[in-house]
Amino acid sequence: MRLALGLLQVLVIISIATPSEALKRYKKPPFLGRTVISGYAGVSAPVNEFGRRSTFVDENNSSSGGNHDTPGYNGMIEIEHYFGPNTSLGFVYNQGRYDDIDLADMLQTHTVSYGGFFRFTAVTRGSIHPFLKLGLSSMRVEFDSPEEFVRSNYSPAFDAGAGIILMLGGHLSLNGLVNYTYGWTADAYIPAADARVGFDVSYWSAMGGLSLYFP
Repeated sequence: MRLALGLLQVLVIISIATPSEALKRYKKPPFLGRTVISGYAGVSAPVNEFGRRSTFVDENNSSSGGNHDTPGYNGMIEIEHYFGPNTSLGFVYNQGRYDDIDLADMLQTHTVSYGGFFRFTAVTRGSIHPFLKLGLSSMRVEFDSPEEFVRSNYSPAFDAGAGIILMLGGHLSLNGLVNYTYGWTADAYIPAADARVGFDVSYWSAMGGLSLYFP
C-alpha cells in the first residue's frame, strides 16, 4: 500500500512539473485554409516611356512616349486562397486611369488587366503581417477622348510588390501595398485605329485596401 501511494505521489509531482507549453491547445495558423476577398484603391506614378513625353516616330502615329501625367489612379479586386500557413494563390482584376500631360481634359488612357498572383505572408505574433507579392497578367490599353474610344489587344504583364496586413479581429483586415507593374504593350495592335500602342506600360502604385476572410 505504501509503495502504491508513493508511486501515485511521484506521478502527481511529474504531471504538475510538466512544461505548460506541452499542455497548450494547438492553435491553427491565422491564414491557413482561408479564402480572402480584397479591394484596393490608390495612386500611381507612370515611369520610363509610359510617363515620357510623346515623340511621334512613324506614319501610324506610334509614339516613343506615353505622355502620361502623375498621379494616375488605380483600383484592384483580389480573390485568393491560402493553401499553406504563409502562402496563397489568387486572381486579380486591375484598372488604372492616366491623364495626358498636355490634354488632360480631352484624352485619358486606361489600363485593364486580369491575372494571377502568389503571396508570401510573414505570420507574426502580433496583428501586423508583412507580405511579398508576385503576379502575371494580361493587359490591354484603352484611349478615351470625346471623338473616339479605342482599345488594344491584350499583352503580357507582370507586377511585384510588398506590403502589410493589419488584422482587425478574425475576419477583417486593413492592407497597404506598394507595387511595380510592367506591361509589354508597345506592339499591341489597336484594331479600330489600325495602329500600335507605341509604348510599354510601367508604373509604381501605392494603394490601401480592405479584406474579408472566410471562414
